[in-house]
Amino acid sequence: MTIQPHSYQLKGAAQAHFLCESRFKGALIGDAMGLGKTLLAAMVIKLVQHRPGFSVVVAPKSACRQWKETLETSWTEVMPLTLRVSILVLTVNGIAGL
Repeated sequence: MTIQPHSYQLKGAAQAHFLCESRFKGALIGDAMGLGKTLLAAMVIKLVQHRPGFSVVVAPKSACRQWKETLETSWTEVMPLTLRVSILVLTVNGIAGL
């Protein structure tokens, strides 16, 4: 399956990458549901993977499995990511692994 990002996703990834490389050292991606934040964030993670440190994804518990699967499988075909995916779910009772 070939993934073709929309132009606004490419622009958003470029802007987030610029922020990651600037004095801010990071970016926050937030948008309405269904506009491709997972894809956009995966592109940014790929662009900054050469830098030391880590990427943090804050998402609802219901989206955690989708994130894990997207980063571990789908993107390796198009843009190989060298990363270890750990999902921690914050709840009112504490932190749980996924």
